[in-house]
Amino acid sequence: MDELRAFYPDRVPIHLSNGIAYVWESRDVEFVRAKHNLCGLLSGTLPLIPQQNVFLGLPLRLLPEEVVLLLRRGAAILIDEAHAYFPPTEAEREAFFEREAQRILAQKEATIQQQEEHRKRVEDAMHGENTVDPKALERRRARQASKQEKNAAAPSAVPQDPASVLERMPYVHYTQGSSKEVPGYRPLTRTMQSVKDGKVNAYDTLKDAALAEVWEYPKTAEQRARCAVFEDLHGKGYFMSTGLRFGGDFVVYPGDPLRYHSHFTVTVLTTPDQPLAAFQIIASGRLGTAVKKSHLLSQAYLTSTDDEVAWMQRTEGLDDASNAVASVKVFEQEHYTENFVQAILDAIPDGPKGSTLLVGGDGRYFSEPAVQTIIRICAGNGVNKLIVGQNGILSTPAASHVIRQRKATGGILLTASHNPGGPDADFGIKYNTKNGGPAPESVTDKIFELTKSLDHYFLVDGPDVDIAAQGTKRHGEMDIEVIDSVKDYVDYLAQIFDFDMIRSFLGNGDFSVRFDALHGVTGPYAEAIFLDRLGLGKNAVQNTLPLPDFGGGHPDPNLTYAKSLVNAVEKEQLSFGAASDGDGDRNMILGKGAFVNPSDSVAIIADWAERVIPYFKGGIRGLARSMPTSGAIDRVAKAHNYEFFEVPTGWKFFGNLMDAERLSICGEESFGTGSDHIREKDGLWAVVAWLSILAAANKEKPGTSVHDVLQAHYNKYGRNFFSRYDYEEVSSDNAAKMMDALRSKSETPTFIGSQLGAFKVAEAADFSYVDPIDGSVSKHQGLYVCFDDGSRIIFRLSGTGSMGATIRLYVEKYTHDPSEYNADVQVALKPLIHEALTLSALQQWTGRNAPTVIT
Repeated sequence: MDELRAFYPDRVPIHLSNGIAYVWESRDVEFVRAKHNLCGLLSGTLPLIPQQNVFLGLPLRLLPEEVVLLLRRGAAILIDEAHAYFPPTEAEREAFFEREAQRILAQKEATIQQQEEHRKRVEDAMHGENTVDPKALERRRARQASKQEKNAAAPSAVPQDPASVLERMPYVHYTQGSSKEVPGYRPLTRTMQSVKDGKVNAYDTLKDAALAEVWEYPKTAEQRARCAVFEDLHGKGYFMSTGLRFGGDFVVYPGDPLRYHSHFTVTVLTTPDQPLAAFQIIASGRLGTAVKKSHLLSQAYLTSTDDEVAWMQRTEGLDDASNAVASVKVFEQEHYTENFVQAILDAIPDGPKGSTLLVGGDGRYFSEPAVQTIIRICAGNGVNKLIVGQNGILSTPAASHVIRQRKATGGILLTASHNPGGPDADFGIKYNTKNGGPAPESVTDKIFELTKSLDHYFLVDGPDVDIAAQGTKRHGEMDIEVIDSVKDYVDYLAQIFDFDMIRSFLGNGDFSVRFDALHGVTGPYAEAIFLDRLGLGKNAVQNTLPLPDFGGGHPDPNLTYAKSLVNAVEKEQLSFGAASDGDGDRNMILGKGAFVNPSDSVAIIADWAERVIPYFKGGIRGLARSMPTSGAIDRVAKAHNYEFFEVPTGWKFFGNLMDAERLSICGEESFGTGSDHIREKDGLWAVVAWLSILAAANKEKPGTSVHDVLQAHYNKYGRNFFSRYDYEEVSSDNAAKMMDALRSKSETPTFIGSQLGAFKVAEAADFSYVDPIDGSVSKHQGLYVCFDDGSRIIFRLSGTGSMGATIRLYVEKYTHDPSEYNADVQVALKPLIHEALTLSALQQWTGRNAPTVIT
């Protein structure tokens, strides 16, 4: 290997084994990453937690496109592992035996020397302190002398002939390492054929490797297209890795993935002379929505010489079908933001002229210039009044409240939800209608169509408007009212909840609270609530300053990204911990020794609401959850005789029921909880609701903890264990056939009442939803099987098309046995998961032995 490096001093050795390219040495891995911005995939050993590559070790496995890029740059050499090495000669074997004998002897001498030095140090210490019994010391010296005599009498250690080892590994031999430390274990190395004799199986060009049939990538048109796209994006400064997990060919990062989150996925098309099919566009949009990432469709124009890349379309993922999310660089493109804002205004049913609109957001990077752009375009389109949050700050729940309170036409919200922020991260623009909720699909579809056809936008130019100071301003003929971003919303919460009860409970000092705003928009709201209104000390909140990049963190309230809060609750033994996301519509609830999953959280809030939340003193109209969410809230509705709704995923389905005054409290599996006080999820509302519950519970029984509230709920209603298994990128045809087979089984007359292991089938169907308000029908939302003990399994198929399909398996088991309440979720669900996989024959249909993702 040293000779090879001398012959190719500036090239990284890439070792080929079974068609896979590996880099074995750490210095080469560092060179590839630092100089060439290539990530590869560390694939050595097994990770304890399958989250990031840093849990793995050498070797580094390279993508084929990375290998091609390095070879074309003259930065690598390919080594054919199967033929590059040969057995050691007899002279080499004899030299090896001699080195081994010398190594063992040196190791033995070094060990004896170390023991003698240790003995001397101990003896000196004992004599110095004069604390040891002289007789005991004499006995110890006698034992050591006896050991030394035995060692001296022992024959010199000669290593056993390792011929048997060499026979098992015929192309391997050992060589002496170069370390100057005490000899010890030496790494296994191999002798490579000489470079000078021309017989070495190493190749420095793609052509030579292809002629030797060692490396033929890229050979097909698809492979050439992938390489062309990869090189084009790489040349623009992006880092990339495989995009299989997100349904694309590559996943793209603005910088090193150790510091940045991925921004978008890329799918490579190979038909530049043909228009995009409708299903490709639809599948791309759905994929972007499902994985909440922008999705880039690209094509490569392949010629006999150069391969040219064309970016055909960027399909942005939609949050609740109303939020256009993309990287900041996309919104910074000339006319991009103006085009989108103009499309929003043109899509308003009654038009923008004379309307009252609201604008604000989570304060992420690019918010300030976006607000000024919106001001100019709204003025140019005849908007009568624009309500702006001070400094452009408004949480999504606060914006929903202000829209409803001021009877505005709608609102333009600047947020990318829980996505990272910063110049190299994400930005988003969202439109909410006059009810304060996300725009329906009829509006968002119109916005999307307009963005493709608009060739103009109207604006009133002028200097930037001061949005740092509250008060009324004017731009052109439009009034601008800059409002306190926090006051109206906090005042509203004070009307909803009994702040006096909560303040009295927290004032005794026995119950500690910590809220983490993750440097998102809820920071000022949290300070106003917890410090000003509830009288807590400053240590009750953390990360409350909204920052354009969220402090370099990921503003997503879960056990991973809110790790500092999780650690604080555990280390400081805090009674209560909570967090919210970037725009304030999600929440996480913790307690000492307790994590509250979202399905349990909404059920517990619903159970206590009438007793502890003044807003609901007049009664609960109804409860609802998204179809995949755990059925814990169902039992609460039944016990209280509340009307109950099970709806498809999407907050707009809740909004219709709320507008019809048939729904009060609802939630979904993805940390979203809310009520009819607004038309959005509301993270702080859920947090204060939990404090209300704890205040009331401690009034009844002092010392009640979050864990106690959970246990009391389980004791009253039983526990719903819940988990979701995702099988991504499976064959669309086989997935559809599996679903058809399941549908046929569920429709047989004998299926109801049959036994699946220990579970008796009570109900089975393909979930469909007829909106009781507008009559709209949503079909094929998932096949479900319910059992007589309250457990259920759900199969949903999504992402069908040219990029494969994703099968989602939801598993939920109900138990009312107190001895099982504290069981591990996966252990508790294991029998039911087994029955679900057996019923579906999922492994046979997909060839998958395990899910891609478990949540």
